Amino acid sequence: MSDKQINAIVLRKIPYGEDHLIFTVFSESEGKLDFIQRYARRQSKRKFPAVDLFRELSITYQLKLNQDLQAIQAVDLINSYDQIAKTPILYKKSLWLCKFISQNTVGYHPYPELYKALQLYFTRLSQHDQKSYMQYLFPVLLVYLSESGQLPDLSANEQKQDAM
Repeated sequence: MSDKQINAIVLRKIPYGEDHLIFTVFSESEGKLDFIQRYARRQSKRKFPAVDLFRELSITYQLKLNQDLQAIQAVDLINSYDQIAKTPILYKKSLWLCKFISQNTVGYHPYPELYKALQLYFTRLSQHDQKSYMQYLFPVLLVYLSESGQLPDLSANEQKQDAM
């Protein structure tokens, strides 16, 4: 099997054993995936922990279809949205959004628009006015509804009105 490389945002992380880490990510091309990173929690001065909540990563792994947990081969940090964790209300709302996406999306299914909306949500929260987080949250939810087919097709309704 060949190596796969994806860009993904960390939705959840769980310590496993003394040194390992299990985490859920959301990617544009693969949707929700679960990974295990062995020896991720070992401390050293030279090793920066790239895997953390609200971080966008470049992940290289070998896809194994018969396993729920994919093993990481390499991980690199693309963007860090750590600024969100400094404000409790933003942290809580972002955790809620990550949980929502984790529970309502599936693995190995592309969600290109939702991924872009989530990127934009984290970028705006970490760089802009943090008091108006709701104006950034609602577009993500609307994109989810649209991409999952739960919004009516407005183009069909417009065509029907044009015909009348």
